[in-house]
Amino acid sequence: MESVNEEPTVKRAYTKLKGCFARHGLAADDENAFFGVVDSRLSALGSNPRAAGREDRRLGTLYARCMAPVEAAREGLRRQRRTEFLKSHSAEVERLQNTLPERLDQVEQSFGVRYSSPTP
Repeated sequence: MESVNEEPTVKRAYTKLKGCFARHGLAADDENAFFGVVDSRLSALGSNPRAAGREDRRLGTLYARCMAPVEAAREGLRRQRRTEFLKSHSAEVERLQNTLPERLDQVEQSFGVRYSSPTP
């Protein structure tokens, strides 16, 4: 199965990313270039942690705004793929749900560690 990034709806959303960054004064063609700009700007402000923090939040807000259409396209596809996966692998998922808690207890006892995970 292809990555969701290879789906036409996601590719179309990505084509608008460069323009969004440019409208906000950022010379970045894609996500990787954006993070290069972030690294460069934060590095330049390294001696001023407060200014770096402000710039980091500003760039984070900009990233979220520009990536919103891409994320919206990806989220729908991910939800669809998750449903398909669970449907086609229901027996394996059920087996894990029934055996994993006991196995985790055994690992905790064997190694003296406590396993925890967020609950949805």
